[in-house]
Amino acid sequence: MTSHQNKTVQSFDGARIAYRVFGAGEPTVLVSNGIGCNQAFVEPLIQALAERHRVVLWDYRAHVDSPVPDDLSTLTVWHCLGDMEAVVADLGLERMVLAGFSMGVQILLSYYERHPAQVLGLVALLGPAEYPLRGLMRVGRVLEPVLPAVAKTAGKSPRLFQKVWHTALSGPWTTQVAKHLVLNPDAVRWASFESWRAHLADFDVRAFLQLAANLSRHSAAHVLPTVRVPTLVVAGERDNFTPLAALRRLRDGIPGAEYFEVKGASHAGLVEFPDEINARVTGFMARHFG
Repeated sequence: MTSHQNKTVQSFDGARIAYRVFGAGEPTVLVSNGIGCNQAFVEPLIQALAERHRVVLWDYRAHVDSPVPDDLSTLTVWHCLGDMEAVVADLGLERMVLAGFSMGVQILLSYYERHPAQVLGLVALLGPAEYPLRGLMRVGRVLEPVLPAVAKTAGKSPRLFQKVWHTALSGPWTTQVAKHLVLNPDAVRWASFESWRAHLADFDVRAFLQLAANLSRHSAAHVLPTVRVPTLVVAGERDNFTPLAALRRLRDGIPGAEYFEVKGASHAGLVEFPDEINARVTGFMARHFG
């Protein structure tokens, strides 16, 4: 694992936000992760980028080293953007490249809308511009009205929901389900998957559901035609979470966006085909910011 510095910053409302700094070199690449994710999926990309750039990975509230907030209603995209602003200010960043995996794509687009002068370029990895549930296993739209109700119920019976959540994500069946529905089993780095699965099994289910419900109602599609910086969109051919149609809409919405479709890649493409993706991303960085 790449050596790094662990840091924290106080956000606009007092929340403590953790982040890690890797490597050196400009421009800095600020990475926004997927919901419920630790560093496992983005680690290969961080290693590749940190050879020439300073790379910053920050933790959303309730993720990894950022504590679960006392007020779960602060688990929103709007609060994420405020937290991201706090990290940027703490680092003293004036210009940077934004990279986002999964949920991170919606975050980076919304941040660009707020602060276009700060952003040199965008790297959108396997994530949609809006309404992420609508592409989930082709049945996600059904879940949109259900998820807020489930989040509310989990808040009333947290111990029961936490036990069910942990059990569902800890058993041997998890790997079998992932092989059939989530991953490309012939390509994935299983150590990375197991690191993520163990992290998610211990995740606060109330926090996950609260943020997921808010994220499911969020759209940054209106930002796409306003983007005026170099942009790379990476899609996975076998992605059951963010299908190709969503990534192609993202590509077509951004003037001049570059597009890389990874044959055989699922939503875990970053740890299935890291050599191909890392080469494309570092090449993009070299061409535009070398």
